[in-house]
Amino acid sequence: GGRLLASGCDLREARTLEARQVGDYGFSRASPALAYTVQDRTGAELRLVGTEPGAAARILGKGARAFAFSPSGKAVAFLRDAAPGKQGDLHLAAEAGGATALLAKEVGELSWARDAERLAWLERYDPRVRSGTLGAGGPGLAPRTVAQNVSDFELSPDGRHVAFLQHTTRGGYSVDLGLGRLDAPPGTPPAAVAQGVFGFAFSPDGRWLYYRTRCVRNAEACDLERVPSEGLAPGAKAESIAPGVKSFEFDPRDPGRLLVTWQRMDSSALDVAVWQSGKLTSIDTWVSPGSARFLGPDSRRVAYLVAHPKRQGLYVAELPR
Repeated sequence: GGRLLASGCDLREARTLEARQVGDYGFSRASPALAYTVQDRTGAELRLVGTEPGAAARILGKGARAFAFSPSGKAVAFLRDAAPGKQGDLHLAAEAGGATALLAKEVGELSWARDAERLAWLERYDPRVRSGTLGAGGPGLAPRTVAQNVSDFELSPDGRHVAFLQHTTRGGYSVDLGLGRLDAPPGTPPAAVAQGVFGFAFSPDGRWLYYRTRCVRNAEACDLERVPSEGLAPGAKAESIAPGVKSFEFDPRDPGRLLVTWQRMDSSALDVAVWQSGKLTSIDTWVSPGSARFLGPDSRRVAYLVAHPKRQGLYVAELPR
């Protein structure tokens, strides 16, 4: 709780936006607006205000707990009316004004698509098992149910697809990867992608869905595969990227290039390679976990720390062209 101040990037002058007990606050990344909560005896009140001097704050709702702007900044999704033993209900408010809309009840997690006005969430959320019913919607879109018993989900950048992990007991307990088409008619069932999945992500350009499956050694070694973001065509198979993978990470400058690691059996260190256009290029061994990264300006070099006792240090490797 405290005052909320705003200033220009030159930091020469700060002005007070709210003098009372402000809790959380966050900016729209596309419009000059921010939202914040004000705490009082009755709970948190969510307010929306422009960043220009003299802008008046609009009250979005009482009992607010969390909020997130849409990519355009024209809408705010927020949870309200949470209570002990009960998750908050999901509401949607348009920045320009008008009434807020109730989208779902007892929501535990929510997320916007990166580049689209599409929202997904887990409703009837059980925090004990961190799972719920996956739903989706957005401004001007009717809410729809995608799948039940979901513990993790990700929207494609364009908001047309949602990938998710579903806990099932068909033929024994499994965590399976599913793929829902949000531009399909309501009631269209999601597609099954793979069984026993630990870790998945859409590529930054939205073309592919990568995932780790057929895992061993407590999911430290899994086969890395990918399918098109719209799903497989009838009779088609997933494309194999590399076997026994510990982790994968996208190049921030080239969505078709991956940094791939393998867990060593003799230490906590990793072996590292780069994958691109169907080819793996080995970088080094005994790399400290979390240290490898692509370097700017063109990601033609990889920096990393080596943990081997005889050659500890910081290394930079240049990738072949």
